Amino acid sequence: WSMKDLFGDLGVTVAFQAPSYLRVSQDKPFAPTMRALLVGGEAPSHDDLASYPGIDFWNAYGPTETSIIVSLGHIPADYPAGQPLHVGPPMANAVISIRRADGTRVPPGCTGEVWLGGVGVCAGYLNNPVTTARVFIDTPEGRMYRSGDLGRWSRQGTLELAGRIDQQVKLHGQRVEPAEIEQHLQARHWCPVRRIPS
Repeated sequence: WSMKDLFGDLGVTVAFQAPSYLRVSQDKPFAPTMRALLVGGEAPSHDDLASYPGIDFWNAYGPTETSIIVSLGHIPADYPAGQPLHVGPPMANAVISIRRADGTRVPPGCTGEVWLGGVGVCAGYLNNPVTTARVFIDTPEGRMYRSGDLGRWSRQGTLELAGRIDQQVKLHGQRVEPAEIEQHLQARHWCPVRRIPS
């Protein structure tokens, strides 16, 4: 029994999944009731798309700091194999801007950091004014969040993601910050191992 079984029992027609979950359950199809599949939290692959024929495939993008989804792109079944899986144009009330490190915009087609704005941008990080000041920037277009993601605009006006400016990785849709792990290990914030005498 799995989540896919539950979806079938409940007659679910639309689901949101992390691509890594889809991969571990790839051998089990969705019930025939499933019409549309939204993926997000990490980058999907062309194999993910090919594994679910007959289901509308949507690629979502947006970090927690912007109230999750800021763009959503439909990926048709005949999507070109060598083309990056885009995440669509900005959704209503969301702003997406591709910028250099100094905050100036890059031309369409060039890669830069993805800055996000709009009504969903949060106030900042609780009890962390230093990081808040570093990544939440007041601009003439309003308050924006520096996502740390790299991206570019396609000729069709959709956003294509192109990695990170730092070492952050995604594991089952969750952020993992290697620098934070290293910092805690260096500060010796782990429980010491107690050796049992032989």
